[in-house]
Amino acid sequence: MSEPHVISALRTKRAELAGEVVTARKRLEKLRDDLDAVDRTLKVFDPTQSPEKIRPVVKRKGSAMFRYGECSRAVLDMFRRATGPMTTEEIAETLAVDFRLDLDGPAIRHRLMPRLKVSLRKFQERGIVIGEGSPVRWALRL
Repeated sequence: MSEPHVISALRTKRAELAGEVVTARKRLEKLRDDLDAVDRTLKVFDPTQSPEKIRPVVKRKGSAMFRYGECSRAVLDMFRRATGPMTTEEIAETLAVDFRLDLDGPAIRHRLMPRLKVSLRKFQERGIVIGEGSPVRWALRL
């Protein structure tokens, strides 16, 4: 009834996941120890401090396509060179050419388009660009 290769693969996968849980627990213990040490040191320098009230900062992974702010700068530079309003798709294609990205792959398009739309919305909120029509055509506000 049971397939030996399926059982073997599931046992191997379970062993890998259990190993990751052990590693994560050890990492969590070390992080908690480090946090306690920083809290104690903070109290040595200023006993009135309440370290538990300090909000945690979550670091996010950056994009592999662009460095921080590079996408926004590239979009603005592209608008400055443009001869007229452009659709989001046209902007993406121009950025792909500028950064030598292959837009034929769905993974690149899947990662680029949301990032591009966020940049355009932020520029629109600040009054830097305007978007009109359907499909929306974007241009610098003059």
